[in-house]
Amino acid sequence: MAGTESCCGSRISTVPTIGSRATLFQYVARGWLPLLGPPDAYFSTCNHDDAATAVVTALNLASGIYNVVDNEPMTHRQFGEVLAAIVGAPMPKTPPQWLVPLTGGLGETMARSLRISNAKLRQMGGWAPKYATSREGWAAVCQSSSIGAIMRPPHARGGGRKEQAS
Repeated sequence: MAGTESCCGSRISTVPTIGSRATLFQYVARGWLPLLGPPDAYFSTCNHDDAATAVVTALNLASGIYNVVDNEPMTHRQFGEVLAAIVGAPMPKTPPQWLVPLTGGLGETMARSLRISNAKLRQMGGWAPKYATSREGWAAVCQSSSIGAIMRPPHARGGGRKEQAS
């Protein structure tokens, strides 16, 4: 029937896959934060499970656009500090700013500073992310997946030299 359709849109922020997460931690462990843009630029992330519950919540709400992110945007610098602490590395370096225009539209979009709020989804749908901040979410990702094993030193993974019995 005409006029009875409704539409719900959800804008989901960065949700890296396991492979890209492992690569991200490896870059940070090697001293690089692979984020384009100035260190004070803001961005938001969201855990996969949180994104799924947010979409289900949004589907039961009135038509509209709902941002799906954690509760606290962080700067690239803060993100680097969080990841460095997780992997036990010093603060990673960011790519130089002159690189951004060379990456084209996608790189320029990724380099923007965006503070995105999930307030509308929280207020209208009662949704709350399991991981309120990226700090909590990324620490949980590292602890609960194969990434933790990737980041442990070889001797802690069971690799490396074996002691010979005397």
